[in-house]
Amino acid sequence: MSVTLLCGLLVAGIGAINVPAEPFLCGGDVSEIPEVEAGGGKYFYNGKEEDPFVLMKKAGWNFVRFRIWNQPKGGWCDKDHTLKLAKRAHAQGLKISLDFHYSDWWADPGKQTKPAAWKDLSFEDLEKAVYDYTAEVVSAMNKQGTPPYMVQVGNEIVGGMLWPEGKANSNNPEQWERLGKLLNSGLKAVRDNQGKGKILTMLHLDRGGDNKTSVWWFDKVLAQKVEFDTIGLSTIRGGTARFKHFKRTSTILRSATKKISTSPRSPTLGDPTMLLAPMFTMAIKPKVAFLTPPRARPIF
Repeated sequence: MSVTLLCGLLVAGIGAINVPAEPFLCGGDVSEIPEVEAGGGKYFYNGKEEDPFVLMKKAGWNFVRFRIWNQPKGGWCDKDHTLKLAKRAHAQGLKISLDFHYSDWWADPGKQTKPAAWKDLSFEDLEKAVYDYTAEVVSAMNKQGTPPYMVQVGNEIVGGMLWPEGKANSNNPEQWERLGKLLNSGLKAVRDNQGKGKILTMLHLDRGGDNKTSVWWFDKVLAQKVEFDTIGLSTIRGGTARFKHFKRTSTILRSATKKISTSPRSPTLGDPTMLLAPMFTMAIKPKVAFLTPPRARPIF
């Protein structure tokens, strides 16, 4: 198994994006667009109203991410909204990443709440639910002609996912065995439903600047024979972010790559491909959402 490292830094600024040729990926999470538009929001650049996906393509983006919530309040970020967004992104030639939270709302290091419909499932049925839901969404994406480039199984899962069954916040081997089974259920669903093309899979932590925790976590997961393609590590500094933070994070990631690859139970890791995830600055007024492309430049 070969694993690629991706690092995301959310930044905000003004100006055009200067990105190198692929495989460098430049983009961000734009899941809120339907909700903004439903509230009357419009997107402008240099005073001219634009479709946000057209604007992204013009600005140099080649990659977007959509988060998936099972049955969210209001319906935003569910499967149906995601399928519609995928058509708009695909029409502009943008690669698509899916981010499964396996929750009805945000999943992050402080909360990994199971979907309400899954709360009383046995562990075996929970494994099946992860497989079935992942397969349902991925196969629907393929069926409509918008296959995802990458699928993220879980969001910021440094403490595990689908608590309490999938919680993994210690060295307790039983915790990691359960988490490994849940992850493998989602990952297998992606592989089984990827169709003719290859869909990359990602495991994602929010520990881009934390070498020690990142290495510890991936060593634990790899010991469970979890098979995935991409390590996703994000670091968020809000609107005051500067690229020195990104450079520092990427340096740590290179060190982590070396440490992980020397573990006897770990795969061989190739040169990392860096994912730069800039974020549009959005100011929403009663009827208008102003979208300003960020200033971005490659580090390497």
